[in-house]
Amino acid sequence: MDRRQIAVALGAMLARLHRLTWPHAGDYDLDADTIVPFASDYRDRVVARIRHNLAIAQEHVAQTTASDASWVEAVLAAGYDMLGARSQL
Repeated sequence: MDRRQIAVALGAMLARLHRLTWPHAGDYDLDADTIVPFASDYRDRVVARIRHNLAIAQEHVAQTTASDASWVEAVLAAGYDMLGARSQL
């Protein structure tokens, strides 16, 4: 198989992958061989991802200050309810 054929096969697989649907959002579990639901709701996952990225920024960029972190927490607190009710997203 040459590179073009491999690229075509990968593209076809990716297109099929994007047509998959599941009754809930989640991650693939190899042991269960299925998509298992996320353990937390959408807004908690969003907040956790923001805090994770903030922590990385604080570790690697001196310009990300404690004041910045406080501002992020204030924005999260003010906007938490706007992220919506528990959902399957």
